[in-house]
Amino acid sequence: MMAGHSDTTYFCPFCEAELAESAAEAECVYCGIRAGGDWVCRRDHYICEACRLASPQELIAAACAHTRSADPREIADLIMRHPSW
Repeated sequence: MMAGHSDTTYFCPFCEAELAESAAEAECVYCGIRAGGDWVCRRDHYICEACRLASPQELIAAACAHTRSADPREIADLIMRHPSW
């Protein structure tokens, strides 16, 4: 953990691995934007700030526009794994 931050532990909503602070670039699992990840799991799951704060409608639109899956269950599972739901 970086200096000056709390000792709070966060877990990945996708695989439940512990999240680690990171300055490396990562791809948001919802919208696909690549940015400096602040909290990323060991399996590279990352949610950008815009998607963390998005309304349900905004998140659904971003996820559907970015996904490569044609399986509605996979897409629904992705959307329902959002940490605020």
